[in-house]
Amino acid sequence: MFETLTEKQREVMDLLVENHTSKEIAAKLGISESAVNQRIEAVRMRMGGVVRSELARAYRQYRTEEPDGHDDISNDIYPASTIPRREIRVASQRRGDVTARFLRMVGIACGILLLGLLALGVARLAKILS
Repeated sequence: MFETLTEKQREVMDLLVENHTSKEIAAKLGISESAVNQRIEAVRMRMGGVVRSELARAYRQYRTEEPDGHDDISNDIYPASTIPRREIRVASQRRGDVTARFLRMVGIACGILLLGLLALGVARLAKILS
């Protein structure tokens, strides 16, 4: 999995495994913090949406296993052997939580809009009757 990373993603991942923050990585590489986060996010999504700390751990392990930095293990086996299924499940649950939270917020907004329209209708009816 990691052998397919771009050079820019490798630069970011090398600093990430040294426990640097996105801000520190951006300063070291002379790029924006947003660019750093986009590169990390792209790698996270390739790995099934694992959490950042697990991604760093897996990349650190990858770097130490292969002296030249290239992984000779097939792409089908490597990610499953380095990333616990529990972590992948937790990451997907978080995405589900975000979706559910968004849908609740949309429902609340629609309810407020309907109450506002009802109040306007009552106000107009009161004006007509008076």
